Amino acid sequence: MIFDTVKNMNYYVKMMPELGTIQKFLEDYTKGEMKMERIDLDGDNLFVSPATYFPKEHEGAEYESHIKYADVQVVLKGREYIGVTPLDTCTVTKPFEEGGDIAFYTSETGTLCLMEAGSFLVLYPQDAHMPCLKVGDNEEVIKLVFKVRIEE
Repeated sequence: MIFDTVKNMNYYVKMMPELGTIQKFLEDYTKGEMKMERIDLDGDNLFVSPATYFPKEHEGAEYESHIKYADVQVVLKGREYIGVTPLDTCTVTKPFEEGGDIAFYTSETGTLCLMEAGSFLVLYPQDAHMPCLKVGDNEEVIKLVFKVRIEE
């Protein structure tokens, strides 16, 4: 897991080269129309799904993980919590379906990361995460979720 601000993203490019492409995309995207549809940056190897929503209550929320892709989640507007816990502390509630890239879990452990405008979080397969959680008074969030292929 990596948690930082977008202005520091360049420090992590050696760990994940795609962050350079993501940082450049963010500079251009936030100056333009900000389309709310999937945008391919390198086909299925690197793409982004923009979203606008109001975060959900913590109660009943589940952790998730992925095996084919790492997530790079970037908040452009608003605030949300993302719960994070090591995958090996989790109990599967819905396993990966054949060909799918998401499974769901519960866990008795975890940390909440406060995601504010300008922050980003990189989540690898070992990082179970619970995104889109409400912070105080519910406010609209605009977030970009980049998918970086890590498995062939």
